[in-house]
Amino acid sequence: MATRVDEVTTDEPPLRLQPPPTDQETRPAIPWWRRVHWGLVIVLVVAAVPRWLWLDYARPEPVSDFRHYLDSAINLVDFGFLGIGTPSAWRLPAFPAFLAAGITVSRDTFFLSAYTVALTVVQVGLTYWLAWLVFRRRSAAFVAGLTAAVAPAFVVFAPVLASEHLLAVFVLGALIAAMKAQHTGWWMAALSGVLLGAGVLTRGEAGAYLPAIVLVVGVGTWKAARTRQVLTTLGACALVVAGLALVVVPWVIRNEKVVGEGSGLSTTGGFNFYLAHSPGPYGWRTPLPLPLQVEDEVLRNEFAWKYGLQYVRGHPEDWVPTIRDGTRELLAPSSYAAFYATVFDDRANGVLQTRGDLGARSDAISLAGRSSQWLLWAGLVGLLLVPVWRKRAWLAVIGIALANWVVYAVIFWAQARYRFVVDALACVAVGALPAVLAATASWVNEGWPDPAPAPSTHHPDADPPP
Repeated sequence: MATRVDEVTTDEPPLRLQPPPTDQETRPAIPWWRRVHWGLVIVLVVAAVPRWLWLDYARPEPVSDFRHYLDSAINLVDFGFLGIGTPSAWRLPAFPAFLAAGITVSRDTFFLSAYTVALTVVQVGLTYWLAWLVFRRRSAAFVAGLTAAVAPAFVVFAPVLASEHLLAVFVLGALIAAMKAQHTGWWMAALSGVLLGAGVLTRGEAGAYLPAIVLVVGVGTWKAARTRQVLTTLGACALVVAGLALVVVPWVIRNEKVVGEGSGLSTTGGFNFYLAHSPGPYGWRTPLPLPLQVEDEVLRNEFAWKYGLQYVRGHPEDWVPTIRDGTRELLAPSSYAAFYATVFDDRANGVLQTRGDLGARSDAISLAGRSSQWLLWAGLVGLLLVPVWRKRAWLAVIGIALANWVVYAVIFWAQARYRFVVDALACVAVGALPAVLAATASWVNEGWPDPAPAPSTHHPDADPPP
């Protein structure tokens, strides 16, 4: 029989209270190779290869607007002001400044085309990133990025010195910053405004996209705010506007002081308005109408607005055929992409001539045109799959597409080049197709969710886990 001492010495040691296990102790660390977005790596490589091969094959010569951008950049480097001969507000400064940065390394046209190609690869990466934030699935981001990587119109237009490339990067970047503003602090809201402001200084149409960016920031901030939702939301939206103004206003002041009173953001507005709303054919024509032949750019802009507005007031019936023609031109096949990469400037005759050394030219033009229509249809189907979208992102894409149509098909004159940002967002919308397939497969495998699921500490609108 055990004694009292035996009982004490043979008992199990007393239990000691331990702190509850932390997340790091209960959840094994995720290996680094699982955290890497290998889909992004793949789409960047896939984007770079065909663009480089096409650049090496076509070796485009800057013509038309693209030559003017290059000349403006050279002048900016050599003489320190934007314009040809004298300071001008005809071209917005962001893309010439981008080219000027490349010119400080080399003035070789092939190098500058490669430099622009690198910018288009960045556009592909941002397409992947935005689709990842919108659909919260890597498969959706991969398909969206891959679409942007291989879309023929994007590939063959990539080496052309066109401001549309930089505009797409800034608009996609602004949308990404706006999507992240709700849980990274107000500085991201301000960044979205700054990026959009840089887009405005690339192509003025970006100003029409401001309501869409404000909507994304406002809705996200409202959902994330714990207290003072109204004040917090208004503050975040105000930061978007302030960020844009911080970038754009100094340029407007420069134009008013240096170029001439009434220059505003750009002296091309009246010119493009008159090409859409005036007697004669729609759009570009030669010879130019008399108000557009005025040498002084400020007066030309003033006369074009004056006589264009006078025409539409006297002919209100003009709006119907103009909008019809503008819509048709804006949604036309993107044959421009390969065209501008495969012509040269016959300066003796003042016309663009087809290059005879490129046997694949006609096939490239045809493929870029046909596939651009396929992209629009696929993007439209993706937009119809509303349940897999973050709602504010869906509304923003719709808003940007509508704003693009109003700017070009209603107010100014349109061509397929001017829907470049819409095509970039169509690639994001294509990501909805694998997203809905994945959601359907998940429902089939797991069934309907419980009517009262356990509460989660993960915010329903935060970035998805890797």
